[in-house]
Amino acid sequence: MNNIIHLRGKYMKLFVNKKLFDHKGDVIKADGVNGPAALLGTLCVNALLAETQQDQNAEFKAKMHKWNLSRQIQKGLEDTAEDAYVEMPIEDMDLIKKRIGTIFPTALCAPIIHALES
Repeated sequence: MNNIIHLRGKYMKLFVNKKLFDHKGDVIKADGVNGPAALLGTLCVNALLAETQQDQNAEFKAKMHKWNLSRQIQKGLEDTAEDAYVEMPIEDMDLIKKRIGTIFPTALCAPIIHALES
């Protein structure tokens, strides 16, 4: 069983305080250089709240869904335990993956998606 997300029925666990690693195995920093480690939950929230040109024409319901997911993940981040998680439907995890693929460059997208799928 992996330590990032695992299936439990139709729900998955997103371990929000999971640190990410680059292609060399170094911890990815939140500011890209010297700051604290980038956390999986924070990057998921950023992907959900980022605005693309396509998002500008999205329906209110879709915008509210992303907002509510981001709030759920942010609440999970309030728990500073390394194994803190939020549980969500698989469909919501798929939405998060799509947002990550749209918002982030490959150097960041790949470690995030790897963490979500491993």
